[in-house]
Amino acid sequence: MALVDTGLVVRYYLDEAVDGTGPTLVNDAGPNNIDLTINYGSGNLDYTEVSGNRGLESISTTGVQRADYTITSSDALDTALTGGKKFTLEVVVRVDAWTVNGSRIFGINATAGENGSLIVRRGGSDNISVTFNDAAQGDIDAVSSRTVIHAVIDSTKTANSRIQYSINGGTLTDLSNTVGLDETLASVVGQKLTMFNRENVGTYDRSFDGELFYAAMYNVAFSQTDIDTNYAILTADDDTPAGAADTYLMAARRHTFVNTVNY
Repeated sequence: MALVDTGLVVRYYLDEAVDGTGPTLVNDAGPNNIDLTINYGSGNLDYTEVSGNRGLESISTTGVQRADYTITSSDALDTALTGGKKFTLEVVVRVDAWTVNGSRIFGINATAGENGSLIVRRGGSDNISVTFNDAAQGDIDAVSSRTVIHAVIDSTKTANSRIQYSINGGTLTDLSNTVGLDETLASVVGQKLTMFNRENVGTYDRSFDGELFYAAMYNVAFSQTDIDTNYAILTADDDTPAGAADTYLMAARRHTFVNTVNY
């Protein structure tokens, strides 16, 4: 069994190292080769392995630690995302601590202090929020253990269902939101695809303390079946699968197949 690839924009296994700060990039295993540049933030960020699952770990909510990529006009992210109505954000994460200023986990954020265009981040009461077009939408339960999260945006649906979420493969649940009918994602040009942090005109301090093991973004709205399929794989192992199980793995330029499990 392979991960669902329908609508895949980017996918990061975050397994470039078992530990340390050697890698300079988080490699994209998706079709668009959007690698993220790592800033380890003076020791605040490094690779780790927890119970056989590799990822990046931040030990502070302050600092500049992050991995990101700046979106340019007509690049793969602009083409895949700008003007879209349907998206899925998929992360495997564990959070020890947040900053009340809004820790970022993964997604698209502008660089002048905005909430985020399409991102999962801290919401209220130390829970997770999904932000779409700079408006924070509802709260998902906190994740103090390794958790598979799906956030699904579909502005063509009825009002209460335009953002839904699933925790650890659970049933898609409506998330309180104000997304308009047929609302499209505004231009993301000049913004950043980012992990752990966001820029505010050269300042940061918006990280979470914890581990990010895996992250992916799709320009389709996942069905419950899609979520069930990917959860079954990711809950067992969120590192690069061995062989050619994923459609795009054979085209990934720099990956080392480190996992001995075949799906």
